[in-house]
Amino acid sequence: MRFLPFLIFLPSFLFAQSVYQHLFRLADKEIEVASAISTIANGLVLGGKLTDEFNGNVSGFVARLNGTGALVWVRELGASNASVRDAFPAPDGGMLVVLSSQDNGDQATLVRLDAAGQVLWSRRCNEAKSSVFRLNRLQNGNWLIIGTGPAGTPGDSSGMLMSVDDNGQVVWTKVYDSTDGPMQFYDACEDDQGFLYVVGIQYATMESSEAILCRVLPSGTLDWIRRQESIPGNRLFRIMPWNGEQELLVGGYTVATNGFASVWLSAFRLDGERVWANSYATLGKQLFLYDLVPAPGGAWFSYAEQASNPQPGTGIGRINTNGDLLKVSAYDAVGKQGGAPRLALSAQNTIMVADGVVDGQGRALYAVSADSDGNTPPCCFLGEAMVVNDLSGTTEFPPGVTLPGPGLAGITTNLLVPVFEPLTDLCPDLNTDFSLSDTLICPGECITLTLTNPTPGAVYTWLTPGGTADPQDPNRICYAGDGNFSIVSQVNGCAQNLAAKTIMVNASGNDDVPTAFTPDGDGTNDVFRPLIICPITEYRFEIFNRWGQKVFETTNPDDAWDGRSNGDTPAVSDVYVWKLSYRPGTGEASERKGQVTVVR
Repeated sequence: MRFLPFLIFLPSFLFAQSVYQHLFRLADKEIEVASAISTIANGLVLGGKLTDEFNGNVSGFVARLNGTGALVWVRELGASNASVRDAFPAPDGGMLVVLSSQDNGDQATLVRLDAAGQVLWSRRCNEAKSSVFRLNRLQNGNWLIIGTGPAGTPGDSSGMLMSVDDNGQVVWTKVYDSTDGPMQFYDACEDDQGFLYVVGIQYATMESSEAILCRVLPSGTLDWIRRQESIPGNRLFRIMPWNGEQELLVGGYTVATNGFASVWLSAFRLDGERVWANSYATLGKQLFLYDLVPAPGGAWFSYAEQASNPQPGTGIGRINTNGDLLKVSAYDAVGKQGGAPRLALSAQNTIMVADGVVDGQGRALYAVSADSDGNTPPCCFLGEAMVVNDLSGTTEFPPGVTLPGPGLAGITTNLLVPVFEPLTDLCPDLNTDFSLSDTLICPGECITLTLTNPTPGAVYTWLTPGGTADPQDPNRICYAGDGNFSIVSQVNGCAQNLAAKTIMVNASGNDDVPTAFTPDGDGTNDVFRPLIICPITEYRFEIFNRWGQKVFETTNPDDAWDGRSNGDTPAVSDVYVWKLSYRPGTGEASERKGQVTVVR
């Protein structure tokens, strides 16, 4: 069974992927990001909420960034006490946005925008306690709305799915109830048969909940529920096709016996049987998963520490299809603290991050576009340590039922256009080039490194494996032994591998040794010997014929072979093997071999 993507990308060669770290501010507003997804041109669609710093009023916002991280437009959805839970691009360049309002209970509103960010229509759910957490686009072109709706038990709520066409008309809507307690749905994906796979939580009591995985038929009827583990407090928030689209990857967090939360990822077959389950923990920290996106050969996930931490940290990690942790990077901007990093994937499979970060001036929008390794050269991010634990346990099969769901009623949505300040580039282009005083030196000698137009304010250092910096001059690097050595500049602690240069340390220039000579006495090319370019203390040069017999030997670097065998009989035209053993004055003994042809 193969999964179909919700969003169709054009060929990746049509777009160039820009690498950046940008910060946006909105006067007198604090910004929080709830969703991020890439557009067809490697831009970003963002949704979240704005909080007025003076009166505390809350409103939703949606923004579009282009492929270079520049702000195309931003719209404030002026419903009182409402926030954008999710925003999903449409094929026409517009998007569908879901607002959650707290004024009349928890009530969901859908808003359809065109490519310029203007409202085409808006619909409000006609039931209170109908929250929407996630949007997706189905393979038939309709929208899938994922959240909670009114349940059969008065005062409770349960999982809700709603299918809506592009004009905002309901195709079908369902809520899903269980005798084991109310449910909430957070995310869903679809396979090529139209089956929906949904993750969420189920409450046994208001204080106790468990993670669930459900499958829903194309008609909206509940097929089955799988309850994951038996640890109260587990959550599942994200789901996506996995491992060649033959499995599912789900993500959330789990609470360990010591009371600390950790990122929780699990792979499942399409029948609901688990393949593996891991937690990803940092000792002494409360870590919560916020987003999950695919990557070539695996997936990226984002996490954040509990907000009560005096200096909460955020970051991203990458796993392979077996759940092995490949990389972890802290993604807090310097001097700024994030809280809920959201992820998106570009058409080139590179990673993008968006978050609301706090510094001394308030909470601003932080947007990152990184390369396929999660880096933003010339800047870099700190690595972090995580412990991976294999989680065992069983899945249960509680009963479930399908009930009719709420409808939608048309409303008018206020649309404002806030003005963001110009972006701040947190990772501007830096001059990273440098030159070498020489590219070929003898063992024991040194070279001088010179920066080419260094960027003012940037801190430059060197990575010189095999070389040692002069204690009196860090730009003077000395080498003791033969070899080819790479030199890499570091700017503000980030290695600039693309600007690396190579130094050759070699007492014998044997790369330039001739491969033939003509010992005919005409005064041109009559003798053969290797080129020695450095002072040496030991020397032996030998010539052998094709039968391994020695025909020439000397320990004097000034001597050369004149083409005679043992100094007497002229050697016949043939290929001979030479061997050179020497010791540089301050280096280790070395040996070189090669071939030379006698031409008569």
